[in-house]
Amino acid sequence: MSFEINHIKYIQAIVENDFNITAAAHKIHISQPALSKSINLIESEYHVHIFTRDKHRLVGLSQQGKILYAIMLDILEKYEELENELRQLGTEPSLIKFGAIASTPQILFPGLFIDFESTHPNIHIEIIEDGGVNILHDFLQKKFDFALLVNPFELPPDLADVRLVAEDEIVAFLPLGHPLTSKAILTWEDLAEYPLVSLSDKYQTYFKVMEQFRIRGLEPHFAYTSSSWQYLTDAIQRNFVITLMPSLVPTFSSTDNIIIKRIKNPASFNLFLARLNKKHYSKENKLFYDFLNQHLPKLK
Repeated sequence: MSFEINHIKYIQAIVENDFNITAAAHKIHISQPALSKSINLIESEYHVHIFTRDKHRLVGLSQQGKILYAIMLDILEKYEELENELRQLGTEPSLIKFGAIASTPQILFPGLFIDFESTHPNIHIEIIEDGGVNILHDFLQKKFDFALLVNPFELPPDLADVRLVAEDEIVAFLPLGHPLTSKAILTWEDLAEYPLVSLSDKYQTYFKVMEQFRIRGLEPHFAYTSSSWQYLTDAIQRNFVITLMPSLVPTFSSTDNIIIKRIKNPASFNLFLARLNKKHYSKENKLFYDFLNQHLPKLK
């Protein structure tokens, strides 16, 4: 058998899915038996052991596998660059993948991506929105060229070039008439006394809020969680509850009949632009990065 680029993608999928071959097969849309057969054929054909096994279950990369996998990732990166060059020379637009916490591109980059694509019609920006936890995970797996991340201190130092885009903090959104609206600034102890609604644990906001309660030995009462900022702001007045979210939320959600209060010793919610480090950047990637850098100072 000949070794093909798809075989690299198969091996990459297995590694990125923690060596769970069923999950990897689902991710790349082939059957689990077909994926297992391909890996066995590669190892048999080339007399190598790419993976270590425990009773036929894949558990990691072998020493040979680690060497080969590093080379494979370099090849895959060059292959993607070649695809982009072919698109640039042809009629299909080059693709740049941009991962972001839901709704933050509209808040921080209103109209910016459209402006870029209007002046560079052969470059398409695909925006993938999700909770901050998932965006960070996928960026660590090198699924995006760029990402907007919250306090990305978990990133390996050599993985990405990171710069601050916006400084923000988590604040309290209260309905009119709530007892806490009379206070100039709230404490975490105040908030623990009342029903709260929160973004779900797909979002780093949830963990930042929980951390503040935990370090003070407090047990907050969450009535429910949601993955929609808009739903939470709508629920504040309707259900007479408090929600804790970044202060930037009012820039795209209606806050009529809602009072916003700062919290003493707040949880930070700083947003950073991360660019995946590569040995070689396509000219489209460079154009987009230069374009962002020209506009980012205006966003702070």
